[in-house]
Amino acid sequence: IETILQKRFLQRPPWFPFIEKLLALVLAGILLLSVKKLSAGPSSLVGILILCTFPILGAWLFQHGFLVDALFPVLILFILFATETSLKYAQEQKDRRAIRGAFTHYLSSEMVEVVSRNPEKLSLGGEQKQLTVMFSDIRSFTSLSEGFSPQELTSFINTYLTPMTDIIMTEQGTIDKYIGDAIMAFWNAPLDVPQHPVHACKAALEMLAKLGELNSTWHNQGLPQVRVGIGLHTGLATVGNMGSNQRFDYTVMGDTVNLASRLEGLCKPYGTTTAVSQSVKNEVPEGIFLPLDKVIVKGKTESVDVYELLGIGSPTLAQLKEIEAISEGMKAYYLQEWDKAEQCFLQATWHKALVELYMQRIKDFRKTPPSKNWNGAWERKEK
Repeated sequence: IETILQKRFLQRPPWFPFIEKLLALVLAGILLLSVKKLSAGPSSLVGILILCTFPILGAWLFQHGFLVDALFPVLILFILFATETSLKYAQEQKDRRAIRGAFTHYLSSEMVEVVSRNPEKLSLGGEQKQLTVMFSDIRSFTSLSEGFSPQELTSFINTYLTPMTDIIMTEQGTIDKYIGDAIMAFWNAPLDVPQHPVHACKAALEMLAKLGELNSTWHNQGLPQVRVGIGLHTGLATVGNMGSNQRFDYTVMGDTVNLASRLEGLCKPYGTTTAVSQSVKNEVPEGIFLPLDKVIVKGKTESVDVYELLGIGSPTLAQLKEIEAISEGMKAYYLQEWDKAEQCFLQATWHKALVELYMQRIKDFRKTPPSKNWNGAWERKEK
């Protein structure tokens, strides 16, 4: 009525449909790009602004006597935005379920939730990180398993592995794999774990305490007692999804892993339950460590100082006396003061296997003195 009365008729030039379609196409491209590249909040804001473009432009042109068809482009853009947002949401939920499924057996539920909410923190390729790696193994498991039927052995191992796994996960560790009765775990991947050597040491001590409880229960049930060895090392390693196109695992590789495995193997000859490297000791200043040896492990050319982890916190008087006796004995041993070394080692009260090992070495060195360039390192031929 207004246009008739004022004789100001709306105009719609023949090239308007082309401009409307071109503008709708450009806006659709911007909309799709924002949905793919931005998170839900910013992409929704961009979507609202784009959806408002045609009505605002149409209202402005209407004031100047031009008619723009805003309904059809807005409807198309809205359907496109709703479809893409729904698909993106569905894909994100699928990715989160996949991440939860992939890591639920390796990480604690809290860490799985963090990874699923922040998948960008998970590197699906290989990356180098400073990690603490643990190997834990049951001593003489082959002979131990001979007294069990297959069903009994499965139940026995599950009873052992379940609480040990819970302890590692509680201390923010990642279970890499089970190798029979052995556990391989690491810290500081896929998520960063501040002070990961401390968490690894706490896990090792808690595992030994839990094993004491399990041994008491097994003793009451007439089952054999179990001894374990735990090796810990901190260093650079490659971590990520590795394997083949058919199957891959989230795992860790490198010299750090090999050394941690070798350290676990050293527990047996030294008669200890733990063997940790100098790098772990350096990162856990509140730890209580007893020196064991300077070792060149199989496959390496440089020696590594090896320690037993006795605890975290204030040492007991017995621990202090044991550390002092072994430390003084090793100092004299490195200086080739064999008599003094023997006297010091004999003051140790509970490291009998370690003392016997050094006594035998001293006996051998008295017969055949070490070379002039001897630095005290012991080259181990076995793994």
